[in-house]
Amino acid sequence: MEISQITQWAFRLKHSAAFGAVAVFGTVGLTIATNAADEPAQQRSPTVSATAKSTIDGAEIFAREWIPGDTRSHGGDGLGPVFNDSSCVACHNQGGTGGAGPASKNVDIVTAFHAPQQQQRHQQAGQISLTRTLPDIVFQSVFGNLDSVPQQGPPEPDVAQQATAEDASQKPLSPAERAAAEQKFSAERQLKQVEADRKNLAKLHPGFAFANSVVLHKGATFAGYENWRSQMAGMQFGVQSVSRVDVQTFDPQVLAATEEHLSGQPQKKPQANNGGIVMAQLKQQVQMARQRGMNTSSRQGNFVITKSQRNTTALFGAGLIDSIPTEVLEALEKDQATGRVVSGRVARLKDGSAGRFGWKSQKSRLSDFVMTACAVEVGLNVPNHPQAGHPQKADYVPAGLDLNQAQCDALINYISDLPAPPQRKFGNEVDEGYIKGGHALFAKVGCADCHVEKVREVAGIFSDLLLHDMGGELGDTGSYDVFIPNSTPDGEVLQLTGLSGPASRIPTKVTGATRQEWRTPALWGVRDSAPYLHDGRAENLDQAIAMHGGESARSTQKFFALSDAERFQVISFLKSLVAPDPQVAAAK
Repeated sequence: MEISQITQWAFRLKHSAAFGAVAVFGTVGLTIATNAADEPAQQRSPTVSATAKSTIDGAEIFAREWIPGDTRSHGGDGLGPVFNDSSCVACHNQGGTGGAGPASKNVDIVTAFHAPQQQQRHQQAGQISLTRTLPDIVFQSVFGNLDSVPQQGPPEPDVAQQATAEDASQKPLSPAERAAAEQKFSAERQLKQVEADRKNLAKLHPGFAFANSVVLHKGATFAGYENWRSQMAGMQFGVQSVSRVDVQTFDPQVLAATEEHLSGQPQKKPQANNGGIVMAQLKQQVQMARQRGMNTSSRQGNFVITKSQRNTTALFGAGLIDSIPTEVLEALEKDQATGRVVSGRVARLKDGSAGRFGWKSQKSRLSDFVMTACAVEVGLNVPNHPQAGHPQKADYVPAGLDLNQAQCDALINYISDLPAPPQRKFGNEVDEGYIKGGHALFAKVGCADCHVEKVREVAGIFSDLLLHDMGGELGDTGSYDVFIPNSTPDGEVLQLTGLSGPASRIPTKVTGATRQEWRTPALWGVRDSAPYLHDGRAENLDQAIAMHGGESARSTQKFFALSDAERFQVISFLKSLVAPDPQVAAAK
């Protein structure tokens, strides 16, 4: 029996009876005992009644092409009113039904950062001018509360007088009391300004009244949307300039350690290596792609409006990921926190649950991830997940549901059963030895620190499912939501801090991921899931590795410190991780 078959068998056994499992983490070195019967209901994959499974075809729903006013809906409006495509399979099809999507299917996101233009007086000329460039504003503004105005110096004297309301009958305030009153008054004034600015910003898109990020959908079922979208998409967005990428100067200790580790012999002097040049060229290629308009910015009053994208992720093995208990993720987090080079953390959502799905681990359960996709991407009104709102008619409310609960359960069940991608079969002993050698190099340079091969009984996943700081070059907007009419303002804005090290980069309490944090993507099926990274900016695996920064910078240097032949061997190993055989998937 092959490993992938054993994994699937174990997964089904787990959900068919109380199943105690003891799993040894090959790379992490942890032993964890769990009992599925003792897990809270919300930590187990959603179960579907036998009737729903036998009478409703989840595969048909996944492939269904929706139309406006679809008669198959339950009093709803069918497709729309806004949507990114008309079916699930339209975006999830690479490597077979349920796979990733090409760059053409990227989701467009527009994010508003409150960043007033700060001014500073020149000492010599006495003139006032802007002190930061637009890219600087975008990067700096997201390292504080997204809805707070940066302090611009002490308040004017009259502010203190208004704040304290001192008169002859009052006892004079102490310096500390006076400073506190001034700060409170200034904060209240700034908050009022932010609220006023947000009202103006909501004129661009009503979703900005409720959230910092909104989806700019590709299509709509009502007239006039194309013109409106064109105005939004072309809203004086300017492409951030492409900076010159210097040839990477590797740390001599990194080179020596890499060569010593690989050869087993002490290295007094690093050998010549062209990896720095190769890495610089690859990063330059990626930056040139971004210059063509993938990530752009514009200023609208006191806000910087940034347009970014998210690439479609594969759904293969999603049910297995959903089955991993929170305690297992917490154990991985704890292990990495004990002096290791990388230090991932469990994504915590507002309700305290652990995130597992999405580029930012913004969803905890597969059911929520699937239903949100129905509501956001296809504009379907489903139970507990209202469809995306009408951006030009904020009071638009659908008459009913497009999918009922039984249909949703069938769809979730179908996606949950999509098989996990296997490693391709070896042609002969030479082929097997070469690929296994690439696998060993993959681990030796440190890639396996985050891309953990086995998590509990889920083998071949190559992910720890934790959030990691990937560096400023991969920094992007936080989690995004969909505009829902009559919803309440989010009210809880992520506190972002400087990310200078594993121990200090994260505040005590954080909801979601910071801009530089991304969930480690599972590498199973990676050969058939290009393009790579969260917005598809990397066209191939070499580019994707070159862009790894932050916690992974050291591993990236070690990879490019390998010889050309060794780097190719690692890439060959990654390309052995293929999408599931369509025949196997069809037989499920």
